[in-house]
Amino acid sequence: MAGVTVQELEAFLMQRCPRRPSAGIKRAATGGGVAGMIAFGVFFIIFSLPFMFIFFPWQLHQEVLMKRGSPATASGVVTSAPDSNMRVNDTPVYTVRFVFTVNDVEREGVSYSTGRRYSSGQTVQIEYLEGNPDIARISGTSITQTGMFGLFVLIFPLAGIGVAYGGLYSYRSKMRILRTGAFAAGQIKDVAATNVRVNNQTVYRVEIDFQIGNGSHRQSAYKTYRAAEIALAQKKQSAGQTVGVLYLPENPGKVLFVDGLVKNK
Repeated sequence: MAGVTVQELEAFLMQRCPRRPSAGIKRAATGGGVAGMIAFGVFFIIFSLPFMFIFFPWQLHQEVLMKRGSPATASGVVTSAPDSNMRVNDTPVYTVRFVFTVNDVEREGVSYSTGRRYSSGQTVQIEYLEGNPDIARISGTSITQTGMFGLFVLIFPLAGIGVAYGGLYSYRSKMRILRTGAFAAGQIKDVAATNVRVNNQTVYRVEIDFQIGNGSHRQSAYKTYRAAEIALAQKKQSAGQTVGVLYLPENPGKVLFVDGLVKNK
């Protein structure tokens, strides 16, 4: 486990707030897990971008305008209807191009048919917005390839953003405790496994009882999946040994297990 010597930790804790944590202190506090979360989140966002461009229904707002309004109709002709190579529940989606005339002006349009195939030269009924004929479709088809179903691709970038934000929030929280946290002695009251797993490792909840600046006792908990830190907490709890913590005076619920920063424990 990444860590610092007892002497390094003592010298750090003796600094006036705001302290300046060394690179070693930072690595010991985060264990590389935070950086990994941020990197994974960014990778997941980048990985999902091509799917966003392919599957996201970019013309969905036009579809909504058509459904909310009372579209006018006109006769049109299909110019081509190739397979788009898109599938919705294994049903092929066809790209149907068409022409129609409004106010003696010939216009072109594209709509998408799921399952139903059209032929070039086929006469069809066109629906269009009377105030904006550029928004048009063949009756019974869609302006978008995937419709509302295409919104599912938002799950992936949103998940990546959530993971990256969680890692960044955790990092900033730990750095804040290192810089401005008050030191206190306490005892570990509980080390319990949760139902959460990170990197295929079970996350544990470590509960610590300590005395804050006004003399009162406070029980706060933090979560970790680092095996060495969990083993150390269990050892300290079993032996009933005193441990050191840093906590935020304005929010004692935010704590950092100081003993876990020391290597070769």
